[in-house]
Amino acid sequence: GAGGRAGSAGSPGSAGAGPASAETGLPPGEVGRLRAKDSVLAPGEAPGEWRLGLDPGHAILFDHPTDHIPLMAALEGFRQLGHLMVHGPEATRPYALARVEVECHAFGELDLPTTLVLRDGAPGSSPGPARRMVVEACQEDRSFATATMDWAPLRTG
Repeated sequence: GAGGRAGSAGSPGSAGAGPASAETGLPPGEVGRLRAKDSVLAPGEAPGEWRLGLDPGHAILFDHPTDHIPLMAALEGFRQLGHLMVHGPEATRPYALARVEVECHAFGELDLPTTLVLRDGAPGSSPGPARRMVVEACQEDRSFATATMDWAPLRTG
């Protein structure tokens, strides 16, 4: 698919921006996490865009040295964006990620800013209670991975 615009983000060698939670990142509760160091999402430059900020010192997302963005780190960014979309201010029920399919087009480079772009699935765009969204991970106006996520409402009561 077509790539989005890369977000502004940090210096070369900083994994696309450094920890998103460090100053401009989203609070961990908004992305389904408890600790600030586990939030990898920050506001982007344009509507429908978010910056992926990764800390290569994170013990789980970077469990070994690497020269590219680990797929598990990109997956966590996709999941956090999905969580933000389905549990935003207009949410009326809790959701759980029921299915995700990821297509990798290229390696994500650690020294380039990474932007997550919501291509489909903005609030109110899915009929019925389930939510489907498509998110692209982009660097330098090119997509390196696309995730299609299905979020299902949890039964309450």
